[in-house]
Amino acid sequence: MNIVNSIELGTFVQRILQTKGSVYEHSLEYYLRSLYNNVLLHENKAMTYSLLGELVEESFQTAPVEYLEQWSKYNRPPSVEVTADGVAYAKEVLLFQIFDLRDMERQEQENQYRFLGTTSRTNHTWYNFDVFSYLECGASGLEDHLGDAPQCDWFTFGKFLELGRLYE
Repeated sequence: MNIVNSIELGTFVQRILQTKGSVYEHSLEYYLRSLYNNVLLHENKAMTYSLLGELVEESFQTAPVEYLEQWSKYNRPPSVEVTADGVAYAKEVLLFQIFDLRDMERQEQENQYRFLGTTSRTNHTWYNFDVFSYLECGASGLEDHLGDAPQCDWFTFGKFLELGRLYE
């Protein structure tokens, strides 16, 4: 696989969603814990669009890490301006999202209008609650923000994750 920019990543994600759409039955929180597991396995590699695509695809088959109660300290998204290390930034985004989803899971399952946007108990906005809209919006958001720029790093991956949560 050779993905060179966010436009090609968007096409790749669309292909994954077409093949996985009818068979993947887990929650977004479960998927993000699987993605976190893959990030831990690849955190020493340089991030590229190809690696980003690989992580997204592999996470459909990867067992998730166990949820740890200490993750509750990640009750807000990290700031790019404060976090100097891209890998740490991406991991903190994942841990925040896992915690926030887990915290509001029961509350939001009953909210039939959640896809219009909702605010979590930690006062953060969410628009995408299933794996497919999350990945699609993350890829679309990156494409809109970065276009065909070839630069991709761990901060780009963190931005992809946040756009998955926020992009409509």
